[in-house]
Amino acid sequence: MTKVHLLGANRSYDRDVQTVSINQIVVLEGYAGGSYVVYDITRDPYGFTYHLVHTRTYDFSTSDLIRPLSEKFGIGIYYDSENPTFLDPLETAALLTKAKGEESRRRTQSEGSTGGTRAHRPNRCGTVAHPCSIGCKSRHYR
Repeated sequence: MTKVHLLGANRSYDRDVQTVSINQIVVLEGYAGGSYVVYDITRDPYGFTYHLVHTRTYDFSTSDLIRPLSEKFGIGIYYDSENPTFLDPLETAALLTKAKGEESRRRTQSEGSTGGTRAHRPNRCGTVAHPCSIGCKSRHYR
């Protein structure tokens, strides 16, 4: 039995109990907020892990604890226990396809045209050992 104790909320949650289902919509309260869809649930000796994809930005995320919205306390991921909302499996598959495409687009865009990460490409000053923002005496990066 794996329990999580939230001291500020004075609550305990058992991570061995699955709280949401695949294709269920959950919300992030706090920060930028937004809604996520649970596309996969895995289990390990420490409890359940929920794999999420953001419905608007197509970002991937995971969460070990998703709490009921009726017990909202602070920043966290919540599910609506009274009126749960689900996506159709085909809609979830389409969302995953878009998210994977967006992730690969971001990855190729961050690698740039010469390939590799910024630390491995030659900088504008011709050195490879350091990013230009650290230790470079030339003025091209400032």
